[in-house]
Amino acid sequence: MNSIGYTHLLAFLLHITSAILAFMAMPESGLQLGKLVVPEVDYKVITTFNETNNMSSTSLQISETDHIVFEDINVVGLIFTNELITALSHLAGVIGFFLFKDAMMADGRHLESVRRYVEYAITAGLLEVALLVGMGSDNFYQVLFILLTNAAIQLMGYMSERTQDRMRQIYYSIGGFMLLAPAITIIVWNATLVDGMDRVRELAYFYTALYLLFGLHNLFDHLFAFWRNSIDRDTGYNILSVATKIGLSWLLIAIIFKTYEDAGVVLDPVVDMDFVALQDGLRYGIIGFVVVGLGLTAFVLPKPGGLPVAATAAEQQGLMMKTIP
Repeated sequence: MNSIGYTHLLAFLLHITSAILAFMAMPESGLQLGKLVVPEVDYKVITTFNETNNMSSTSLQISETDHIVFEDINVVGLIFTNELITALSHLAGVIGFFLFKDAMMADGRHLESVRRYVEYAITAGLLEVALLVGMGSDNFYQVLFILLTNAAIQLMGYMSERTQDRMRQIYYSIGGFMLLAPAITIIVWNATLVDGMDRVRELAYFYTALYLLFGLHNLFDHLFAFWRNSIDRDTGYNILSVATKIGLSWLLIAIIFKTYEDAGVVLDPVVDMDFVALQDGLRYGIIGFVVVGLGLTAFVLPKPGGLPVAATAAEQQGLMMKTIP
């Protein structure tokens, strides 16, 4: 067993606990459900008759209404679903690294890369949707764009791990950052336009920092030997994943529940908790988990072995720039 298996086990326990708590806290009544809409435009010709000169005139009236694509979206339920999917994904990692370690470590840990990026293609996008809907956004086009760009980002990350050519790795990483930039812009911009919901901007800034950390970890793993030798790629992803999904999910829940509490709206079931203290704890907990987790990964946890991804024929002949040894 190595640090990858240990962190998968830790992640599974934390995420399944988070999913259970989210299910228990899910309001059955009182919570305003979200929806996603697209504009439905109606062009109508208006004819008016002037009795004075017996002449008629026409004009074009343009009206816009909401066409509902999805409705009755429970943000807490969405978080529960996301946490459950994440827990099951880490359970697959636990089973793999406990029972089928040789297969999981083979070919540059290809199976682990596939597991991770398939999970991220689903869960990282669903978390972004929860953030948007939780902030009150109902724009289906924004959600569709974020889901598709997230899937593309995960594909870029996967491809960067399947080559040893350094320039290709850099191009894939830069491409991922470029795709992430508009998603960050959408969520942060939405947060700045929200009134009456405390700390929602802080939530957006935490989202920005944590999602960027994934890209930086990927880039540093490709470029810097000291980073690869200190912080294992897959273990580092597990640490960041726990901090990001659990931290942002519960920070959003705490902010929503505090907003309803301040408005005097009673949610059923009632969650009797100091939501300000919870937000403070999550704020420092996210930072502490990332710092301590990566520190333990670098200096305490056993390093996994495994060979790098097999080089292509061109790379073996020295026709492509290799990654830094």
